[in-house]
Amino acid sequence: MQKLNMLATGENLSDIKAAAENLAAQGVTTKAAALAEAAAKHGAASWTELKSRGWSLDEDGDIGAAAACEVPGSNVKIQAYSALIDLDDEYIDLDETWSVNVSLSTRYTPYLYVSFVSAYEGSNFDLSPEQKAAFEKAIETGSKADAIVAQAALIEDVMWWFEKYWLDATTKDICNLQRLELGIKDEDLFWRRPDIDEDEQCIAVYDAGDGEMLVCIEGSNLIEEEKAPYGYITYKEYNDVPDTPDDYAKMEEAFLVAAGIQAPFAGSRSHMDQPW
Repeated sequence: MQKLNMLATGENLSDIKAAAENLAAQGVTTKAAALAEAAAKHGAASWTELKSRGWSLDEDGDIGAAAACEVPGSNVKIQAYSALIDLDDEYIDLDETWSVNVSLSTRYTPYLYVSFVSAYEGSNFDLSPEQKAAFEKAIETGSKADAIVAQAALIEDVMWWFEKYWLDATTKDICNLQRLELGIKDEDLFWRRPDIDEDEQCIAVYDAGDGEMLVCIEGSNLIEEEKAPYGYITYKEYNDVPDTPDDYAKMEEAFLVAAGIQAPFAGSRSHMDQPW
């Protein structure tokens, strides 16, 4: 049985690869060149990139792609998953308003989970004529491939307009994504107050290279305002922060000010004293 590894445009990656290999077998070109040309025809910089955009069905009934979607408000493409919609459900109505939620996890391998829920339980939208036609085709044929294509295209369209601050994401998630985009690893941690546990709300400073440092608010509170929980300082600005081991909150406040970070709360007390 042919593996269902579909692009949102409807092509099966196995068919694309087979056509490229057939071309190479005729001696017209090399396999690598044929795959590269096939990728370019589908808007990908390489065959590896094109493969990462392929949607397939896993054993849990979720469709997923390694890197078909960008995180809203970010340049990072990460894995995305979504439970395959049951198109046999008698309550499916393609003419009614739909609703979607997108959650983000960055604990281990970052991924997005896209959930289509009842109207007004998420961000509402109406299916476009093209989206509706794709689902109608999947219902008519009963084909898993058609169902994957219809839902994959819908997910990729949703991620174009879904706002970063609608995500069920924490300040730590957003900072982790920024680190991922910049290639900043755990070992690049330069400063974090030593008197609290790692899972507690804190300020963390990472070496970002090229004379810059990344300052992050790492916490479990959800992002609710359009304020980035991170900023940048120079090495000099880092060195200018007074070392006050008897008052780590003062150091944290100095890092926030130097990085131009607006903490997502109000009040005159130190942000570490504020409830989240």
